[in-house]
Amino acid sequence: MDIQIQVKGIDELVRNLRDLGVNRIPNHVARAINEAALAAQSKMIEETVGHLTVRGSWLRPGTRFGMNLTRATKDNLEAHVFSRAPWLFEQETMEFKTAGKSRIAVPMPAVRAGRTDPAKIPKRLKPAAMGGKLFPITTRRGVVLAQRMKRAG
Repeated sequence: MDIQIQVKGIDELVRNLRDLGVNRIPNHVARAINEAALAAQSKMIEETVGHLTVRGSWLRPGTRFGMNLTRATKDNLEAHVFSRAPWLFEQETMEFKTAGKSRIAVPMPAVRAGRTDPAKIPKRLKPAAMGGKLFPITTRRGVVLAQRMKRAG
């Protein structure tokens, strides 16, 4: 008894598998790129929160200044992680803005312990709310806004 197995259409099967691979490979590559971009995005958020005092929710993905992501597609195999926050670039390059010839308010120790203190300045103590209580004085570093304080005792 002789058993013979004959396979017909093997060439067509190979051709179909090759076409399927050509059509699906870019999707899988785009998915891998997006996974790597998501990991980079979460690491960038973690580093920013770890090294800077972040107040509010501006850093969240999907917000104007947040760490946002442009995803890769099968037609465009590039993903971008970015932020539109101009102050992050200045923090990274250590090029800080200095006050020009405008008037600035001097931080008072009674309001905040220092510039790295995460507590917010109360609205009642901001220059816009204090209005006429502030007056300009000239110091060695330029013009600053000051407020008269009651004497203790």
